Amino acid sequence: MGLLEKLIDTIASTRGTTSCPECGERQPFERTKTIFTCPACHYRGSRTEWSMRRMTKLIKDGSVPLPADPDIPPPGTKIVRRTLDANTIAWELPPSGKSAGLLAFASLWLAFVTFWTFGALIAASSTNDPQSWLFPAFSIPFWAVGLWMLYYGLRTKFAKHLFLIEAREIIMVRSLFGRKKRKALQRASLKWVQKKEFSQQNYTPVYGVEIRGEDGKLRFGTSLSEDEKDWLVADMKRVLWPPDPTPDPHPNPEANSEPDSLNGLVEAAAHPRSSRSQLFEVTFPPAPSATSTLGLIFGFLIGGLFLAVGIFALRDPDFFRLLWLVVVSFFALPMIAVAVSTWRNRNRIIRVRGDRGEVQVAILRNGEVLEDKHMPRRGSITVHSYNTGQVNGAPRVRIELLGENQVLPIAKWYPQDLAAQPLAVLKAALE
Repeated sequence: MGLLEKLIDTIASTRGTTSCPECGERQPFERTKTIFTCPACHYRGSRTEWSMRRMTKLIKDGSVPLPADPDIPPPGTKIVRRTLDANTIAWELPPSGKSAGLLAFASLWLAFVTFWTFGALIAASSTNDPQSWLFPAFSIPFWAVGLWMLYYGLRTKFAKHLFLIEAREIIMVRSLFGRKKRKALQRASLKWVQKKEFSQQNYTPVYGVEIRGEDGKLRFGTSLSEDEKDWLVADMKRVLWPPDPTPDPHPNPEANSEPDSLNGLVEAAAHPRSSRSQLFEVTFPPAPSATSTLGLIFGFLIGGLFLAVGIFALRDPDFFRLLWLVVVSFFALPMIAVAVSTWRNRNRIIRVRGDRGEVQVAILRNGEVLEDKHMPRRGSITVHSYNTGQVNGAPRVRIELLGENQVLPIAKWYPQDLAAQPLAVLKAALE
């Protein structure tokens, strides 16, 4: 039993009751039960789902939103889609003309940093103490942040983007003040196209579009509307991984090929299942890291710099030096935990297979099975998903299979937007 389940048991045991996440009806809590059924509305769910959904006050159905329709562009969009030839599709994104607020804030930020740095340099030059030069050096990260905000604001306001999906490559060309920057990914190496949180503004997530492959990633679209981002993601997915127009009406149950991408595994939902002996396979692709590798490296460099200052520069062994080291170490611990978690969860995919006898959930990395769980197919099996929290403002869901007397977790902390399509496929396969 995991730490979350133990916490839920402790809280529920203290209260002596648990509440239905659908209608709120209370019933006695029993430690031996893993699946609860509401006597009022007959909703059936796992013990963890009942507790988590009541705590997060999730909406009634508890499911992830359906993908956008690639055939319906958002009304009023300025994105121009062109078919150049049989193998090339282009999307033109004009400049947004936005981000005036960010440019103003970046200008004020840089003005303040300039004033502070100038004053610190004058103070350092008027004394012979070598440690006095540490104060001007502290302005370096602030200069980096200010210049980055200025560049990001100018790029958001004036940059034009052109995307080309060709037979072998997907190409992004960004034009800013007459300068063009080209970046390309190999189609064969693509892992996903999804909407992802890039930053936060006034505690509100700012989403963009990320196209990730084994050889890099393309990121854009923060100034687009949410409908435009959803539509663009859906349209690009359809072009990159087109559905099979002629699904095999008699699939081979022995076929067991590993899918290359998210859209390559929808064979289970291409047509209704006529028999439970029919094999299905659904893959949940690797979840992106909560932070970027570049961000971790930058954080460790800054943390190492401050730690080095405390060890080598602050010679005074009094309380101030000890406090400096304690504070730096306190901020370093979460970064170490994130780095370890990112390393452990790298390139992990979740594969769900089913046949007449059982459903299998396996966690794999580079083809190697790290964890393997099974559930017998006695009676009906349903899949449930519900919110468990957020990472950088992006919702995360827990996904479970519910059998007659067993709960089989599929994913405990998975991105909600990335789960939409494989969940739809899995639900269709289990019907």
